[in-house]
Amino acid sequence: EVGQLFFPGRTSSLIDAICNGAGAAIGGAAAYFLFRGLQGRLGALLLRVSRERPSLILLALLLVVPIASAFYPFEITLDVSTGWEDVKRTQWVPFARGFHRFWLDLVIEKVVVFAAVAFLVLHNLSGLNLRKRSAMAWAAVTLFAFLTEAGKLFFVGRVPNVENVILSSIGALAGIYLVPPVSSLPLIKRRPTESLMLLSLILFAYAELSP
Repeated sequence: EVGQLFFPGRTSSLIDAICNGAGAAIGGAAAYFLFRGLQGRLGALLLRVSRERPSLILLALLLVVPIASAFYPFEITLDVSTGWEDVKRTQWVPFARGFHRFWLDLVIEKVVVFAAVAFLVLHNLSGLNLRKRSAMAWAAVTLFAFLTEAGKLFFVGRVPNVENVILSSIGALAGIYLVPPVSSLPLIKRRPTESLMLLSLILFAYAELSP
């Protein structure tokens, strides 16, 4: 937040800092209850999943990101005329006038996020050869991106854009074919937690200081 003072168009906010701190507190409390406080069959199941398949938890959290970005501020409507207006405003021809938003924002929000999602989907598929798992992961993530864009029709002021689906699909390909060799680098394999933390901090800083 202090860094925003040095970037034009950005405004430091105490409320933002408080919300960030509250999010960190909620995350810490959730971890405490997940690993220490939960008892019984449900607690044992969550504990086993978090230890044996932590990528499933990360995948679920990452799926929230594009959904929240697409539907915010979550003003649901079932009015046919509103939906029809959104359909008419939909950008069907991709990149007709360049990127519809700052290109680096799109790279982070669509390519990078969906690359992570596709990598985690690929990681959690089993029982198939690599080619089939890759095809299924790409198809599932691309379908998710399409449905997310289509879901905007049910929210006031949200307009689907085919560019988002294309960029998300490209991100899925990156997650399937580029992220696995990068994640296998010796430095990252030795320090996976630190690597994820560094990536998270970079993304947080970008979100606060962009553009």
